[in-house]
Amino acid sequence: MMRALLLGVAAHAGLASAYTGTSVSTTSVVQCSTAYGSGNGVGPTPIPTSEVTKTTSSVFTQAAATAPAAYTRVTDSTVTTTQHTSLVVSVILATVTRGIATNWVKPITTIATATWPVTQCTNGVNPVTVTKYTGTYTPVPGQATTRPASYATQIFCTTSLTSFVYLFPTVSSGTSTIHETATNVVNDYTTTSTSTLTYLTLTTPSATVTSTTISYVEAGRAVPTNVACESTVTKTFDARCAPTNLISSHDGIGLVSGRYNANVSVVYTRDEPYGTDPTECCQLCLDNAGCGASMWGPYETCGLYYHGNQSGEPQCDFIFTYGSEEQYIAGQGIIVANGCGTVNYE
Repeated sequence: MMRALLLGVAAHAGLASAYTGTSVSTTSVVQCSTAYGSGNGVGPTPIPTSEVTKTTSSVFTQAAATAPAAYTRVTDSTVTTTQHTSLVVSVILATVTRGIATNWVKPITTIATATWPVTQCTNGVNPVTVTKYTGTYTPVPGQATTRPASYATQIFCTTSLTSFVYLFPTVSSGTSTIHETATNVVNDYTTTSTSTLTYLTLTTPSATVTSTTISYVEAGRAVPTNVACESTVTKTFDARCAPTNLISSHDGIGLVSGRYNANVSVVYTRDEPYGTDPTECCQLCLDNAGCGASMWGPYETCGLYYHGNQSGEPQCDFIFTYGSEEQYIAGQGIIVANGCGTVNYE
Protein backbone atom coordinates (compact mmCIF):
# COMPACT_ATOMS: atom_id res chain seq x y z
CA MET A 1 0.00 0.00 0.00
CA MET A 2 2.81 2.47 0.90
CA ARG A 3 4.64 1.62 -2.38
CA ALA A 4 1.47 2.46 -4.36
CA LEU A 5 1.14 5.84 -2.60
CA LEU A 6 4.76 6.77 -3.30
CA LEU A 7 4.37 5.89 -6.99
CA GLY A 8 1.23 8.04 -7.15
CA VAL A 9 2.99 11.06 -5.68
CA ALA A 10 5.91 10.69 -8.08
CA ALA A 11 3.59 10.52 -11.06
CA HIS A 12 1.69 13.65 -9.94
CA ALA A 13 4.90 15.67 -9.53
CA GLY A 14 5.96 14.83 -13.09
CA LEU A 15 2.74 16.05 -14.75
CA ALA A 16 3.19 18.75 -17.44
CA SER A 17 0.70 20.90 -19.33
CA ALA A 18 0.82 22.84 -22.59
CA TYR A 19 -1.01 25.74 -24.18
CA THR A 20 -0.60 27.83 -27.35
CA GLY A 21 -0.78 31.62 -27.61
CA THR A 22 -1.98 33.22 -30.83
CA SER A 23 -1.18 36.54 -32.51
CA VAL A 24 -2.83 37.69 -35.74
CA SER A 25 -1.85 40.59 -38.01
CA THR A 26 -3.57 41.61 -41.24
CA THR A 27 -2.42 43.62 -44.24
CA SER A 28 -4.72 45.20 -46.80
CA VAL A 29 -3.83 46.17 -50.37
CA VAL A 30 -6.33 47.92 -52.66
CA GLN A 31 -5.81 48.05 -56.41
CA CYS A 32 -8.20 49.92 -58.73
CA SER A 33 -8.55 50.35 -62.46
CA THR A 34 -10.77 52.77 -64.36
CA ALA A 35 -12.83 52.22 -67.51
CA TYR A 36 -13.35 55.16 -69.85
CA GLY A 37 -16.04 56.15 -72.32
CA SER A 38 -15.70 58.51 -75.26
CA GLY A 39 -17.76 61.09 -77.05
CA ASN A 40 -19.02 64.57 -76.28
CA GLY A 41 -20.69 63.54 -73.06
CA VAL A 42 -20.38 63.70 -69.31
CA GLY A 43 -19.34 60.78 -67.15
CA PRO A 44 -21.57 59.56 -64.35
CA THR A 45 -21.16 61.29 -60.99
CA PRO A 46 -20.20 59.65 -58.75
CA ILE A 47 -18.46 57.01 -60.86
CA PRO A 48 -19.96 53.55 -60.24
CA THR A 49 -17.45 51.46 -58.31
CA SER A 50 -17.35 47.66 -58.00
CA GLU A 51 -15.37 46.06 -55.21
CA VAL A 52 -14.03 42.51 -54.81
CA THR A 53 -12.30 41.22 -51.68
CA LYS A 54 -9.79 38.36 -51.72
CA THR A 55 -8.63 36.79 -48.46
CA THR A 56 -5.57 34.60 -47.81
CA SER A 57 -3.90 33.49 -44.57
CA SER A 58 -0.50 32.13 -43.50
CA VAL A 59 0.28 30.29 -40.26
CA PHE A 60 3.69 30.42 -38.52
CA THR A 61 4.54 28.27 -35.49
CA GLN A 62 7.31 29.47 -33.18
CA ALA A 63 9.62 27.22 -31.18
CA ALA A 64 8.04 25.92 -27.97
CA ALA A 65 8.89 27.74 -24.74
CA THR A 66 9.01 26.14 -21.29
CA ALA A 67 7.41 27.66 -18.17
CA PRO A 68 7.38 26.32 -14.60
CA ALA A 69 4.40 24.14 -13.77
CA ALA A 70 4.57 24.94 -10.02
CA TYR A 71 6.20 27.44 -7.65
CA THR A 72 7.76 27.06 -4.18
CA ARG A 73 7.64 30.10 -1.89
CA VAL A 74 10.70 30.77 0.35
CA THR A 75 10.76 33.50 3.05
CA ASP A 76 14.15 35.24 3.20
CA SER A 77 15.63 37.21 6.11
CA THR A 78 13.95 40.51 7.08
CA VAL A 79 15.59 43.64 5.64
CA THR A 80 15.68 46.66 7.99
CA THR A 81 15.89 50.26 6.71
CA THR A 82 16.29 53.45 8.75
CA GLN A 83 14.34 56.67 7.98
CA HIS A 84 16.49 59.69 8.87
CA THR A 85 14.31 62.55 7.48
CA SER A 86 11.04 63.69 9.04
CA LEU A 87 8.34 65.53 7.01
CA VAL A 88 6.64 68.68 8.35
CA VAL A 89 3.58 69.93 6.45
CA SER A 90 2.34 73.52 6.88
CA VAL A 91 -1.04 74.71 5.61
CA ILE A 92 -1.66 78.28 4.30
CA LEU A 93 -5.17 79.65 3.78
CA ALA A 94 -5.35 82.53 1.24
CA THR A 95 -8.14 84.59 -0.30
CA VAL A 96 -8.02 85.61 -3.96
CA THR A 97 -10.31 88.25 -5.42
CA ARG A 98 -11.54 87.49 -8.91
CA GLY A 99 -11.04 90.09 -11.61
CA ILE A 100 -13.67 91.10 -14.14
CA ALA A 101 -16.20 88.44 -15.06
CA THR A 102 -17.48 88.18 -18.64
CA ASN A 103 -21.12 87.61 -19.39
CA TRP A 104 -21.29 86.05 -22.87
CA VAL A 105 -24.35 86.84 -24.96
CA LYS A 106 -24.82 84.80 -28.14
CA PRO A 107 -27.79 86.01 -30.18
CA ILE A 108 -28.67 83.98 -33.29
CA THR A 109 -29.21 85.94 -36.49
CA THR A 110 -30.82 84.43 -39.59
CA ILE A 111 -28.93 85.69 -42.63
CA ALA A 112 -31.47 84.57 -45.21
CA THR A 113 -34.13 82.00 -45.97
CA ALA A 114 -33.55 80.11 -49.20
CA THR A 115 -36.49 78.58 -51.05
CA TRP A 116 -36.67 76.21 -53.97
CA PRO A 117 -39.66 75.09 -56.02
CA VAL A 118 -40.44 71.38 -56.17
CA THR A 119 -42.86 70.67 -59.01
CA GLN A 120 -45.14 67.64 -59.02
CA CYS A 121 -46.88 66.80 -62.32
CA THR A 122 -50.50 65.93 -61.54
CA ASN A 123 -51.21 64.53 -65.02
CA GLY A 124 -48.49 61.87 -65.06
CA VAL A 125 -46.42 63.66 -67.72
CA ASN A 126 -42.62 63.44 -67.49
CA PRO A 127 -41.66 66.60 -69.38
CA VAL A 128 -38.56 67.02 -71.53
CA THR A 129 -36.49 69.99 -70.33
CA VAL A 130 -34.90 72.41 -72.79
CA THR A 131 -32.36 74.72 -71.17
CA LYS A 132 -31.21 78.06 -72.57
CA TYR A 133 -28.37 80.16 -71.20
CA THR A 134 -28.13 83.95 -71.21
CA GLY A 135 -25.31 86.37 -70.56
CA THR A 136 -21.57 85.94 -70.88
CA TYR A 137 -19.00 84.10 -68.81
CA THR A 138 -15.27 84.55 -68.30
CA PRO A 139 -13.45 81.36 -67.24
CA VAL A 140 -11.30 81.42 -64.12
CA PRO A 141 -7.61 80.42 -64.38
CA GLY A 142 -7.15 76.64 -64.68
CA GLN A 143 -10.79 75.98 -65.63
CA ALA A 144 -11.68 73.74 -68.57
CA THR A 145 -14.52 75.11 -70.69
CA THR A 146 -15.05 72.10 -72.99
CA ARG A 147 -16.30 68.65 -72.24
CA PRO A 148 -13.61 65.94 -72.28
CA ALA A 149 -13.26 63.63 -75.26
CA SER A 150 -13.10 60.68 -72.85
CA TYR A 151 -14.40 60.31 -69.34
CA ALA A 152 -14.41 57.74 -66.56
CA THR A 153 -17.44 55.45 -66.56
CA GLN A 154 -16.56 52.67 -64.08
CA ILE A 155 -14.00 51.92 -61.38
CA PHE A 156 -13.03 48.35 -60.52
CA CYS A 157 -11.31 47.77 -57.17
CA THR A 158 -9.84 44.61 -55.67
CA THR A 159 -8.96 44.46 -51.97
CA SER A 160 -6.46 41.77 -50.97
CA LEU A 161 -6.54 40.86 -47.28
CA THR A 162 -3.66 38.75 -45.98
CA SER A 163 -3.77 37.38 -42.43
CA PHE A 164 -0.61 36.23 -40.66
CA VAL A 165 -1.31 33.86 -37.76
CA TYR A 166 1.55 33.30 -35.31
CA LEU A 167 1.36 30.38 -32.85
CA PHE A 168 3.42 30.46 -29.65
CA PRO A 169 3.33 27.01 -27.95
CA THR A 170 4.29 26.86 -24.25
CA VAL A 171 4.95 23.73 -22.18
CA SER A 172 4.59 23.86 -18.37
CA SER A 173 7.05 21.60 -16.55
CA GLY A 174 9.17 21.57 -13.42
CA THR A 175 9.17 23.81 -10.32
CA SER A 176 10.42 27.36 -9.76
CA THR A 177 11.14 29.21 -6.50
CA ILE A 178 9.61 32.55 -5.41
CA HIS A 179 11.54 34.47 -2.77
CA GLU A 180 9.62 36.70 -0.34
CA THR A 181 11.55 39.29 1.70
CA ALA A 182 9.96 41.13 4.65
CA THR A 183 10.98 44.76 5.33
CA ASN A 184 11.16 46.71 8.61
CA VAL A 185 11.43 50.53 8.79
CA VAL A 186 13.08 52.18 11.83
CA ASN A 187 12.63 55.97 12.33
CA ASP A 188 15.81 57.76 13.53
CA TYR A 189 15.26 61.40 12.44
CA THR A 190 18.34 63.58 12.00
CA THR A 191 16.98 66.06 9.39
CA THR A 192 13.61 67.68 8.62
CA SER A 193 11.86 68.23 5.26
CA THR A 194 9.14 70.92 5.01
CA SER A 195 6.18 70.91 2.60
CA THR A 196 3.63 73.73 2.27
CA LEU A 197 0.02 73.30 1.14
CA THR A 198 -1.86 76.44 0.04
CA TYR A 199 -5.66 76.55 -0.13
CA LEU A 200 -7.22 79.43 -2.10
CA THR A 201 -10.67 80.89 -1.53
CA LEU A 202 -12.16 82.86 -4.45
CA THR A 203 -14.34 85.89 -3.77
CA THR A 204 -16.98 87.33 -6.11
CA PRO A 205 -15.78 89.30 -9.18
CA SER A 206 -15.08 92.98 -8.73
CA ALA A 207 -17.01 93.82 -11.95
CA THR A 208 -18.96 92.17 -14.78
CA VAL A 209 -18.81 93.04 -18.49
CA THR A 210 -21.00 91.78 -21.31
CA SER A 211 -19.53 90.46 -24.58
CA THR A 212 -21.74 89.68 -27.57
CA THR A 213 -20.94 86.99 -30.14
CA ILE A 214 -23.40 86.73 -32.99
CA SER A 215 -24.19 83.29 -34.42
CA TYR A 216 -25.15 83.44 -38.07
CA VAL A 217 -27.53 80.81 -39.38
CA GLU A 218 -29.63 80.34 -42.48
CA ALA A 219 -32.91 78.66 -43.25
CA GLY A 220 -34.19 76.77 -46.25
CA ARG A 221 -37.50 75.29 -47.30
CA ALA A 222 -38.98 73.63 -50.34
CA VAL A 223 -42.05 75.18 -51.98
CA PRO A 224 -44.12 72.34 -53.48
CA THR A 225 -46.21 73.08 -56.55
CA ASN A 226 -48.74 70.71 -58.14
CA VAL A 227 -49.43 71.48 -61.81
CA ALA A 228 -50.52 69.79 -65.01
CA CYS A 229 -47.20 69.59 -66.86
CA GLU A 230 -46.60 70.24 -70.54
CA SER A 231 -44.62 67.71 -72.57
CA THR A 232 -41.74 70.22 -72.96
CA VAL A 233 -40.45 72.68 -70.39
CA THR A 234 -38.06 75.51 -71.31
CA LYS A 235 -35.72 76.87 -68.62
CA THR A 236 -33.51 79.93 -68.93
CA PHE A 237 -30.32 79.83 -66.87
CA ASP A 238 -27.45 82.24 -66.34
CA ALA A 239 -24.36 81.55 -68.46
CA ARG A 240 -22.39 80.82 -65.27
CA CYS A 241 -24.49 77.67 -64.83
CA ALA A 242 -23.84 76.14 -68.28
CA PRO A 243 -22.21 72.68 -67.92
CA THR A 244 -19.02 73.90 -69.62
CA ASN A 245 -18.85 77.00 -67.39
CA LEU A 246 -19.28 75.33 -64.01
CA ILE A 247 -15.98 75.17 -62.10
CA SER A 248 -15.34 71.43 -61.81
CA SER A 249 -11.56 71.06 -62.22
CA HIS A 250 -8.27 72.93 -62.09
CA ASP A 251 -5.67 72.04 -64.67
CA GLY A 252 -7.45 68.75 -65.31
CA ILE A 253 -7.69 67.69 -61.62
CA GLY A 254 -10.88 67.32 -59.57
CA LEU A 255 -11.73 69.78 -56.81
CA VAL A 256 -12.02 69.70 -53.01
CA SER A 257 -13.34 72.34 -50.61
CA GLY A 258 -10.91 74.72 -48.90
CA ARG A 259 -11.31 77.44 -46.28
CA TYR A 260 -14.37 79.60 -45.64
CA ASN A 261 -14.80 83.27 -44.87
CA ALA A 262 -15.85 84.12 -41.32
CA ASN A 263 -19.59 83.98 -40.64
CA VAL A 264 -20.30 81.79 -43.68
CA SER A 265 -23.26 79.42 -43.37
CA VAL A 266 -24.87 77.03 -45.81
CA VAL A 267 -28.30 75.70 -46.80
CA TYR A 268 -28.32 72.11 -48.10
CA THR A 269 -30.93 70.44 -50.27
CA ARG A 270 -31.12 67.05 -51.95
CA ASP A 271 -34.49 67.71 -53.58
CA GLU A 272 -34.82 67.03 -57.29
CA PRO A 273 -33.46 68.39 -59.54
CA TYR A 274 -31.01 70.47 -57.46
CA GLY A 275 -29.33 67.56 -55.73
CA THR A 276 -28.77 65.62 -58.95
CA ASP A 277 -27.88 68.41 -61.37
CA PRO A 278 -25.10 70.95 -60.62
CA THR A 279 -26.50 73.38 -63.22
CA GLU A 280 -29.81 73.48 -61.32
CA CYS A 281 -27.89 73.97 -58.05
CA CYS A 282 -25.99 76.89 -59.59
CA GLN A 283 -29.16 78.58 -60.84
CA LEU A 284 -30.93 78.00 -57.51
CA CYS A 285 -28.22 80.08 -55.82
CA LEU A 286 -28.70 82.89 -58.34
CA ASP A 287 -32.46 82.78 -57.81
CA ASN A 288 -32.06 83.36 -54.05
CA ALA A 289 -31.01 86.90 -53.13
CA GLY A 290 -27.83 87.07 -51.08
CA CYS A 291 -26.58 83.58 -52.01
CA GLY A 292 -22.84 84.09 -52.40
CA ALA A 293 -21.86 80.82 -54.08
CA SER A 294 -23.02 77.27 -54.70
CA MET A 295 -21.23 73.97 -54.14
CA TRP A 296 -22.53 70.72 -55.57
CA GLY A 297 -21.26 67.38 -54.30
CA PRO A 298 -21.05 64.08 -56.18
CA TYR A 299 -23.36 62.49 -53.60
CA GLU A 300 -26.37 64.49 -54.75
CA THR A 301 -26.20 67.44 -52.38
CA CYS A 302 -26.59 71.10 -53.35
CA GLY A 303 -25.19 73.73 -50.97
CA LEU A 304 -26.12 77.43 -51.03
CA TYR A 305 -23.53 79.54 -49.18
CA TYR A 306 -24.20 82.86 -47.45
CA HIS A 307 -21.82 85.33 -45.81
CA GLY A 308 -23.33 87.44 -43.04
CA ASN A 309 -22.05 90.89 -42.09
CA GLN A 310 -22.07 92.35 -38.58
CA SER A 311 -25.71 93.35 -39.01
CA GLY A 312 -26.72 89.81 -39.96
CA GLU A 313 -27.38 90.66 -43.61
CA PRO A 314 -26.03 88.76 -46.64
CA GLN A 315 -22.68 90.04 -47.83
CA CYS A 316 -21.77 89.49 -51.49
CA ASP A 317 -17.99 89.16 -51.30
CA PHE A 318 -15.46 86.34 -50.83
CA ILE A 319 -17.25 83.13 -49.76
CA PHE A 320 -14.80 80.20 -49.83
CA THR A 321 -11.77 78.71 -51.55
CA TYR A 322 -11.44 75.42 -53.37
CA GLY A 323 -8.40 73.28 -54.14
CA SER A 324 -7.53 70.26 -56.25
CA GLU A 325 -6.32 66.77 -55.36
CA GLU A 326 -4.86 64.15 -57.69
CA GLN A 327 -7.11 61.43 -56.29
CA TYR A 328 -10.14 63.09 -57.90
CA ILE A 329 -10.75 62.86 -61.63
CA ALA A 330 -11.78 66.14 -63.27
CA GLY A 331 -15.49 66.68 -62.65
CA GLN A 332 -15.66 63.97 -59.98
CA GLY A 333 -14.98 66.19 -56.95
CA ILE A 334 -17.05 69.18 -55.92
CA ILE A 335 -18.50 71.55 -58.54
CA VAL A 336 -18.68 75.24 -57.58
CA ALA A 337 -20.03 78.45 -59.07
CA ASN A 338 -20.11 82.11 -58.11
CA GLY A 339 -23.37 83.58 -56.93
CA CYS A 340 -23.49 87.22 -55.86
CA GLY A 341 -20.10 86.57 -54.19
CA THR A 342 -16.89 84.92 -55.36
CA VAL A 343 -14.96 81.69 -54.83
CA ASN A 344 -11.19 81.44 -55.34
CA TYR A 345 -8.72 78.66 -56.11
CA GLU A 346 -6.14 78.15 -53.39
